[in-house]
Amino acid sequence: MQRLQSTISPLLVACLLPTLQHAVAAEDAAAPDTSAVTAMATLPVTESVTEIAISAEDDILALFGLYLEARSTGMLDEAEILAKQLVELSISSYGVQSKRTARALTDLGELQASNGDYRAALLNLAQAIEIIENLDNYLSMDLMNPIRTMADVQMRVGDVNLAAGNWRRALHISHVNLGPHNADQIETLLSLGRLYARAGKDKEANRIRKRIRYLQTREFDATGSALLRAQ
Repeated sequence: MQRLQSTISPLLVACLLPTLQHAVAAEDAAAPDTSAVTAMATLPVTESVTEIAISAEDDILALFGLYLEARSTGMLDEAEILAKQLVELSISSYGVQSKRTARALTDLGELQASNGDYRAALLNLAQAIEIIENLDNYLSMDLMNPIRTMADVQMRVGDVNLAAGNWRRALHISHVNLGPHNADQIETLLSLGRLYARAGKDKEANRIRKRIRYLQTREFDATGSALLRAQ
């Protein structure tokens, strides 16, 4: 399996404006026994700030495309390399405290979870969550993906209480932003219901099933969509 890292390194070159320092020595014709040195510093601005930002975004999108391709074809090791490069490029282009970096950290965490590196996945997801909380607030919809992914990883490693807490938090964020009866929460409810079922909490699992069925009925009545099976 050929590794993709060598084809990506040019994308990680920072967009910096060069500063050139030239020293020009000139003799004084009227006084040949003395000389003066004139230093001239020039800063050639060849790219505007907007052009640099567009270039950085193009590099990120190109790298993200390669990441998706590697992941979709099952090249998970290469995909993780690309995901780490995305984090580095996002930080160098937009800084640590940016939504771009938070998304890149979330993608990396998902890849690491797929590869079984749960500890690293949890660390990167936690950092992504912290960045979004600092930029927005504790109820931002941008928190949904990293929080649900973290809950899934926590369930895999046996931290049932932490996983349930994060799925409940995702539900709360969904209710605040989309309303208590939104259909988008069904996926989160399914995950929470499976967790309760595996933990032997039959009462809680049945309550979740009823809630899912209620939401599905509302959605079916409103759109005519087929009902999903509540698990």
